[in-house]
Amino acid sequence: MNMFFIDGSPQTVTCDYIIKLKNVKRILDVGCGDGTLLNHLRNMRSTFELYGLEVDKRQIKKARLLKVNVIRTNIENNRFEFPKKYFDVIVCTEIIEHILDTDNLLIKIRKVLKDDGYLIISTPNMGWIYHIIRLILNHGPKTSFKAPSYHAYRGDLRDGGHVHYFTKTDLNDIFIDNGYQIVATFGTWNVNNILFRKILMISSKTLLNSILNPGIIFIVKKRRNNKNTLK
Repeated sequence: MNMFFIDGSPQTVTCDYIIKLKNVKRILDVGCGDGTLLNHLRNMRSTFELYGLEVDKRQIKKARLLKVNVIRTNIENNRFEFPKKYFDVIVCTEIIEHILDTDNLLIKIRKVLKDDGYLIISTPNMGWIYHIIRLILNHGPKTSFKAPSYHAYRGDLRDGGHVHYFTKTDLNDIFIDNGYQIVATFGTWNVNNILFRKILMISSKTLLNSILNPGIIFIVKKRRNNKNTLK
């Protein structure tokens, strides 16, 4: 298994969920990066028809070395050039926090998702107790651990390029407002400490994931007859 995937990471939880679904053929990864997640899904089941969207040329080059079918596009500004109701599953891991207009992203995804299809989105959890303690101590959010440890806001990308901070309740409301129904939520638990890992494994599938887990994953399906449409 690629080192990109570790137990409890958003990518591992996403792949494990998809492989258990029935009648899944066509999958889209929105913001697929270097294609590792899609490549892993292909190794898990060769019959998957896999597509990725990415804007970074360097990442696309890496994805194509893995023979991943990736299309270069700006997912923030451009339409998704696929037929309506085309995908069984759409994945968007650790992307929504980078998008200014999250409603528009969810509307575009909804357009190309089948009526009985699944959308899987993961993002850092602002309700995590670590962030609450930071706020109490008068520090700003630090949801990207690629940012310098001593200052979350140093450098041009600020907090890893994150422009939104979501709690579980926030995301729940956003999905409902954009015509989705919630199927399940999970917490992520990609930590090294064995004791913490066991605790977070347990909390990941309970209501406690809203405060104990560093990341949150939503599994949603689109509601039919929703009035939201692309402008």
